[in-house]
Amino acid sequence: MSTAIVGYRLYGTGIGLLQKIMQHALLFLCIAQVGCAPVSHGQAYQAPVTLYAILTEDQSTGVPKYRIATDSEKRGTWVVRRGVRLDVTPNMRLNTGDEVWTGPGSAVAIRFANGSQLYLRANGHIRIGSVFAFVGELFVRVKGAFQVDTEFVTAGAEGTEWVMTISPNGDTRCIVLEGRITVASNRQLWKPMPVGANNQGMAYGAVWDMTSVPANKMSEIRNWVGQIDSLARETQPRTIDDNRPFPFIIQFNSYRRQDRDPRDDRPERTDTDHRPYPKPREDSSR
Repeated sequence: MSTAIVGYRLYGTGIGLLQKIMQHALLFLCIAQVGCAPVSHGQAYQAPVTLYAILTEDQSTGVPKYRIATDSEKRGTWVVRRGVRLDVTPNMRLNTGDEVWTGPGSAVAIRFANGSQLYLRANGHIRIGSVFAFVGELFVRVKGAFQVDTEFVTAGAEGTEWVMTISPNGDTRCIVLEGRITVASNRQLWKPMPVGANNQGMAYGAVWDMTSVPANKMSEIRNWVGQIDSLARETQPRTIDDNRPFPFIIQFNSYRRQDRDPRDDRPERTDTDHRPYPKPREDSSR
């Protein structure tokens, strides 16, 4: 604003001067609004979202081994869209509200518009939109700033790679591989806590804990993430929005009623959370 005033020249008086003052004021207000507008809480992903790789996970040796799934093995992964179960195919576009399921021995790689990635391991269940994870382990690689909401905590991150785990009883854990996150309790049960690379934060209802990650655990994570990176590698399209911070929201389901956030905008649990892999009605048009 001061630069605009210093560079301003008077071209007359009266109405002409008033018009120029109003023009400069309006321009300044527009710039301020654009520069200061925050990303709304809970904003959904940037379309398109693509399920671009379907994998098989073998844990028979105790060390995860991945490979591209065969046609028959792809049946271990499915998408539920408006109550209809769909078979998955590589480069399948996902819509808001789609639920992605991975059965035993299955995994998928999902790509977002700005190049951000999500790997969902075996026995996982997520919903696309502001990603809601019901259960499972997933790896997230995000460029730029983003926020993650759970039932109990909010985590802000800066260009980060991390692994998140949600247990059936609602316990959550995040292990940071690169970058840093700041975790805050939604109910102010602890002060905001930074979690850097090679550390893990764990939320057990009202309890928060943070520890370093053993070297062998970090090596194990980098091993399976690296395998999926190699198998799923392909030229990823860039978009005009690629340089914008990615509004990546992940919400975790919880089973602790006494610790449940009183807000009404959380998704309701369903009985499907208690039995693995329900089979919705088949698409009759197929």
